[in-house]
Amino acid sequence: ISTLNISTSAAIVAGSAGVKIAKHGNRSISSKSGSADMLEQLGYKISDNLKDLELNLKNNNFCFLFAQHHHKAMKNVINIRKELGTRTIFNLLGPLTNPANAKRQLLGVFDKKWVNIHCQVLKELGSDRVMVVHGKDGLDEISLSGVTFISELKNNAIKEYVFNPKEYGYDYIDNSDIIGGEPEYNAKKFIEMLNGKNKKFQNIVELNAGAAIYLSGLAKNLNEGFKHAKHVIETKISKSYLEKIVS
Repeated sequence: ISTLNISTSAAIVAGSAGVKIAKHGNRSISSKSGSADMLEQLGYKISDNLKDLELNLKNNNFCFLFAQHHHKAMKNVINIRKELGTRTIFNLLGPLTNPANAKRQLLGVFDKKWVNIHCQVLKELGSDRVMVVHGKDGLDEISLSGVTFISELKNNAIKEYVFNPKEYGYDYIDNSDIIGGEPEYNAKKFIEMLNGKNKKFQNIVELNAGAAIYLSGLAKNLNEGFKHAKHVIETKISKSYLEKIVS
């Protein structure tokens, strides 16, 4: 299922909550809208200038690291990946190669078998706080249609658990409620959500942004992270923040 851009939306919401976000992403390859495509539709200017990126991260809590700008070898495989139109080893490698060398990461994988492996790899690469997630429904995000399998690295130890949003007061949604489309459509749905519509999409964004807020240390636990994400969306802090980062 090709959903709305959950992780990109969650990154912006977490940034508006005070988390420093170095979002690493690409154009669409196995979906209709990649993070780069949606950000451009929102009016965000993608830059390959390291000084600009550092300044944006420092001053605005957000920068977008366009994979092709930072991994030159990727240009050689981009056309083949598009032709294949399916997931490849690069879908597994990409999330492990964030150029910002971020020590705290929220990472989604497309198969349950990679959840613990990716967490172990990030630990060996020097990360200190990580959540690797896979929804039982197949989403590479924290899901709202059922449970999510999570491996979490904290205090140098990895624990595995099953996350159920119902335990945090959320109702399940059907993934057909958050189906995505072309970048223009996904950007429009995100802006509508910031304006108080699309509550089901808002809830799944809260879960993912809330997890990032928790990993950053700005929240003591997941529940506090979810509430913080809800607060910045509903008080329009995230909306003002988006206007700031695209101007």
